[in-house]
Amino acid sequence: MKKRNFTYLMFVFLVGIVFSCKDKDENNDVYLVTNDISGQWEFTLTPDQNYMDTTEIHGHTAAEFDVYSSVNDEVYLYQDGTGNILGFSGTFKLSGTITGNKISLIVFIHPDGNYLPERPIEDMNRFSEMELTLDNYGMMEGTGGYLPYEIFPNMTQNTYTVKARRINVIEKSGVLTDSFKDGLAITGWENDICKIIFSIGSWVLSAITDGVVRTMSSDCWLHKDGGGYYAFGHEGPGSLFPILTQSVYYPLEWSACKVRKYGFYITIESENISDEALKNSVINSPPVKDLFEKLGFTGIPELEQALDDFYTEFGGFGISIFYDTHTNNLGLYVNHKKGSSYDAEHSTLVQCMKAAFDSFVGTVYVSAGSSIHDDWHLRRSDFLICNTPILIGYVIGTHNVKYN
Repeated sequence: MKKRNFTYLMFVFLVGIVFSCKDKDENNDVYLVTNDISGQWEFTLTPDQNYMDTTEIHGHTAAEFDVYSSVNDEVYLYQDGTGNILGFSGTFKLSGTITGNKISLIVFIHPDGNYLPERPIEDMNRFSEMELTLDNYGMMEGTGGYLPYEIFPNMTQNTYTVKARRINVIEKSGVLTDSFKDGLAITGWENDICKIIFSIGSWVLSAITDGVVRTMSSDCWLHKDGGGYYAFGHEGPGSLFPILTQSVYYPLEWSACKVRKYGFYITIESENISDEALKNSVINSPPVKDLFEKLGFTGIPELEQALDDFYTEFGGFGISIFYDTHTNNLGLYVNHKKGSSYDAEHSTLVQCMKAAFDSFVGTVYVSAGSSIHDDWHLRRSDFLICNTPILIGYVIGTHNVKYN
């Protein structure tokens, strides 16, 4: 009898523990009282509703390309004692609340301009919102959508589902709290993305530079522009060296792996080097072996004559290439100060370059003008998973060229 009483008391005791960990909402639904969700999380974003863009750009539409999930295992969340949440993932910052088992999160992005890891969240722009539920196993699940987005209005037609699991617990401290608030915890990620971007961009002009990388900027400072970042500069050539310098535009948005249209402006700026100095640099001190041949000419005199003729008719100039790693196509952009853009496109200098580059890529698209606008389809995600950057090369010229 005593044994039965003991067993009954233990049963009551255990049941009491279980139900003491539960609460009820206004609708009398029982849910688990949430534990602290601070930690490193893996977020899987899966496309739900998708805007199908049928605009044709360089022979393709965004609707042609598959849409699939992205997995981001570097989402860091910090919850305080009152249910407020702060977090970050790469260049994104997150803010939200947790009430019971209901979590609301807002994703913030940096404004255009130089990337500042320490920028406070109140100076950033709201981009996406998520409504999640924490289940009895500590997993989060829910949906997300987008706020109005000026550069891509149709973004609001896209939604996604979220599944998240915690993969590391954060030991909270005053130092950690300060790092979240100041954004300093992102600094290490900036170094990581620079290494990845450099490895991608190191071969942008390898076929004509003998594998030598000359970045437009000596440092990998990130410059936010639209739905991504320039790394290693966004103005060519970037130094007194007038030819064959390189940069990268890396698409990065809080999104599943999905293609969308990106627009670029390529604009001629001030003079960097005189026509005579340019010819001397190319002809008397060529930076790579047989440069004339790699630019499509049969000899140095032919290249020199083509440069003279072009400068005489079209004035100061800067010639750039954009290589789209997603479609294997290339844009050849001819910025010039005067004359007919049609004639510049069909000049000997440009047509020889077009023929030389054509053997390395799918299709070469030529555009000319003092300011050129062009669109490309780029695949982006919230992490460095499926993103397809634009590789940029300043080929040759007398004037600086700015990329936006």
